[in-house]
Amino acid sequence: MSLLPLSGIWIRGGLRTATGGPSVPNSMNDSSKNASEKITTLHNDFGIDLTQEGEGDLAVMCNLGEGIYEDGLMKGKQEGKIESALEMLKDGVDLDKVAKYTKLSLSIIQELAKQNKLI
Repeated sequence: MSLLPLSGIWIRGGLRTATGGPSVPNSMNDSSKNASEKITTLHNDFGIDLTQEGEGDLAVMCNLGEGIYEDGLMKGKQEGKIESALEMLKDGVDLDKVAKYTKLSLSIIQELAKQNKLI
């Protein structure tokens, strides 16, 4: 059997695409599955057994992926709040009200207004 890298983890097996190249199973890209579920999928569906070190590495990768996803969500929410605050400021809404409705601090609202020459 050949050894193929799976995101930095060496596994036994010969998973190949239709063109013969290495392939990561789609079920392994499912972000709703935790590391334990992915390890079970590798074993049950593909006959691939990871070493304990490989299982640990897979768990770390899953945790990192979840953290990156959550960070992206938070940044997106923050950017949306800032965009809303800017529109409210452009419409002449009082700084205190902008802070209240966007749940951003008054200091952030003041800085946003200054940067955009609205105060």
